[in-house]
Amino acid sequence: MAIELTCPAGVLPSEEAVNLLYGPLPVHEGEALAKAIIETVERLTRSHHPGQRSQDQISRRP
Repeated sequence: MAIELTCPAGVLPSEEAVNLLYGPLPVHEGEALAKAIIETVERLTRSHHPGQRSQDQISRRP
């Protein structure tokens, strides 16, 4: 995967995991990358605003 050359370690799962979770096509790699970017931004936002809940946390309200 091309993104493996530019992303820090731990941002994306292995190429094999991406293929299993999303699929083998370039569009699937893009989907995995988009999800990794969104999760990273949410994690960084939470670390700067500890009292703020992520969209996932809001969606899981009882």
